[in-house]
Amino acid sequence: MAINLDDYTCEFCGRPCKNLVYAAFVCDDPECLEKARIARGGPGGHMKRKAEGKPIIPEGLEEVAEELKRKEMQRTERRVPPMTEINVKAFVKKKPVLFISFVLAVCSFAINPTLDAFGNIRYKVLGILFIFMAAMAGLKACGVFESVANGLANRTNSTRKLALVLVALPYFVSMAITNDVALLVFVPLSITILMSMGLERIMIPVLALQTLAVNVGCMITPFGNPHNLFVFTEYDLSVLDVTLAVLPYMAVGTVLLAITLMTIKDDPIPQRPDYERQEYSKVHLWASFAIFVMGVLTVLGFLPYWACVVVALAVVLVVAWRDLLDVNYGLILTFVCLFIFTSNIASWGTLADALAEIIAIDPLTVTALVSQVTCNLPATVLLNGFTDDWYGLLVGSDVGGFGGPIASMASLITLEAYSNAKPGSSRKYLRYFLGLSILMFVLLIATHVVLMQFGIGTA
Repeated sequence: MAINLDDYTCEFCGRPCKNLVYAAFVCDDPECLEKARIARGGPGGHMKRKAEGKPIIPEGLEEVAEELKRKEMQRTERRVPPMTEINVKAFVKKKPVLFISFVLAVCSFAINPTLDAFGNIRYKVLGILFIFMAAMAGLKACGVFESVANGLANRTNSTRKLALVLVALPYFVSMAITNDVALLVFVPLSITILMSMGLERIMIPVLALQTLAVNVGCMITPFGNPHNLFVFTEYDLSVLDVTLAVLPYMAVGTVLLAITLMTIKDDPIPQRPDYERQEYSKVHLWASFAIFVMGVLTVLGFLPYWACVVVALAVVLVVAWRDLLDVNYGLILTFVCLFIFTSNIASWGTLADALAEIIAIDPLTVTALVSQVTCNLPATVLLNGFTDDWYGLLVGSDVGGFGGPIASMASLITLEAYSNAKPGSSRKYLRYFLGLSILMFVLLIATHVVLMQFGIGTA
């Protein structure tokens, strides 16, 4: 079988391969060709020299080899930035909201150079977040969601039905495991299923709809997303309060999702994915499920959060300590930084009064608009210090998750996964996603305006 050189890169510099010489794939660079010859020991004579006990590198080439080695070290030093620079850039890219929150928290001490802000950290919110993330890490490790998704996908016989399954799963699951976790589970899984079936043509609409679906579905429960949980605990709401507040917006969002799903062409599925069931420990599965139930009971007020945190931590350490490595500690630290920042800002009377006047105009719309710039989680925590309108904060942050590319961090999860699966196609995905997301934002704001006409839309 003929070798296609376009499928290879130079073994010495990484550029496109142009030659196969000296048993090595190399480019046209004379230095790379020389390196290949030295590595081989010369054309045709290296085995003879080895058998004769002579050096593989022919005499007279040792100096050339040393010179090439020295040049390669110099080139590497110029190309590789300092390790600290790599770490900072990687951190900012991976955790942009945490980085910005940290900078804001540090700068806010210029306004209030005391430690009073640490007394305003909502430890109950942090504890409940940890409980749910520990539970989800265990359930994900046991392959629960993958098994359900693959099983349902195998029972579909058309592209539209498959798309419905792949969008409906994160829609409903996000109500229990948060929108971010739902995407982290189902987006990579959906990419794998669609590629194994040869259905890359519907990947963009499916992934875009999944991203919108989790932000619609997670509205309905207090623990569907972090900002819901924050407002729920901050204002001591009931589950019914949350459900009734967001129900009209969830209904409108669900209708748009259903209409968009109907635009996907309904073709027969050419092939079905093969998958192996993941082996797991039943003790691990039931322990993770028990932690999740504990979290729900904590949210409902039946159990003290501090006791559940201790029990959850002890169970995970005994049953599967590696689950602790999958907990999103960055989200917890983001909350800590935002609590510190808002506490310090609130101590600046002039600014606090100005912000309170602005948000009093329409808390829901202001929260939704601020979310377009800061992401909906920071917007909720930041504006909470300047209003007592829990309805505006709750629904505004949920509505604010739609619109721009950074309105919700969940959007970036899908974008990164798609970019890795389909390099060079990110713009095509973004155009499709942003079109739907902006449409969703406009429709939900319009819903708010209509409800306001009937006296609905305030705490």
